[in-house]
Amino acid sequence: MNRIAEMLCALAKFLVGLAKGYRVVYLLIAQSLAGFSRDMVFIWCAWLCGCRVIAHLKGGNYDGFYGGRSVVGKFLIRHTLRRTQRIIVLSERLRHMYAFDRTLDGRVVVVNNSPPADLDVKYRERRAGDTVKVLYLSNLIQSKGYPAVLEAVRILKHERSVNVKATFAGRFDSADDDAVEMSPLEAEARFNRAIEEGDLQQSAEHIGAVSGDRKWSLIDDSDFFILPTSYRYEGQPVSIIEAMARGCIVIATNHRAIPDLVVDGETGVLVEYDCPRQIAAAVSRLAADPAAYAAASRAAADRYRERFTVERHVDAMVRVLADPWTEDNAGQGI
Repeated sequence: MNRIAEMLCALAKFLVGLAKGYRVVYLLIAQSLAGFSRDMVFIWCAWLCGCRVIAHLKGGNYDGFYGGRSVVGKFLIRHTLRRTQRIIVLSERLRHMYAFDRTLDGRVVVVNNSPPADLDVKYRERRAGDTVKVLYLSNLIQSKGYPAVLEAVRILKHERSVNVKATFAGRFDSADDDAVEMSPLEAEARFNRAIEEGDLQQSAEHIGAVSGDRKWSLIDDSDFFILPTSYRYEGQPVSIIEAMARGCIVIATNHRAIPDLVVDGETGVLVEYDCPRQIAAAVSRLAADPAAYAAASRAAADRYRERFTVERHVDAMVRVLADPWTEDNAGQGI
């Protein structure tokens, strides 16, 4: 009932806006059935009122969502999206999500993600032999790779004799692409058991969800930010952008739009999903080479400044919103 009430409230505000003469509708769209049901109402209402509709997807699984629908569902998705003038995606790597309807090709434009506010850029240095500080900062969902990070910590400590300290910040959660079905409480119990069995009580801790100053303190105090994800709905994680801005070395997977952020061997390291030994090897190699670490830190922060600042994001969004889209210029892009 709460969702229905929220939907009706949002629809009422939307209709008031139309009554006031607003003629450009910007909508963050979803990649779920419930979300599409909401999107469909807003898009068709806007189209019937003669508005330009700009749809923006912050994820990377729209083609997967579309592929799981019935014939009727696919028909509704295609014809709803045809009412839009622009569909914003996070990366060139994600354009393919709308290949199920060739009429949408010319509407798709790319606007990179950015953090909510501009960040101070930092360059990092470290000394060989210092404690290696590792941070996992995201919901603890299996497909986001936190079990592999914990196993990498065990390898670093017991097989590579690295003095490592890992912090896991986020809440335990489940997702429909989990390898093993379990509740958040069961996942937390398994995580704690792995710490005990691996003798990692002094090397790994879970501190729950964090935000604000505490989050920035964790990022600034960490040498490596690790997100080895294969999460189905991943797009272009803002958490990685934030870590890059602070010069923290990111270790992640070649998944969705992450390679736009992490240039393997230059700004960070890309590893295969569920490969803790690759994570451990990357950490130990860079931790033992201060010059390579400092170069990667500088490259990461510079890449943020060159491509992912709020200013660049806003400029790109303004161009999209101001673009006088017509069928004649549909293929020109922004």
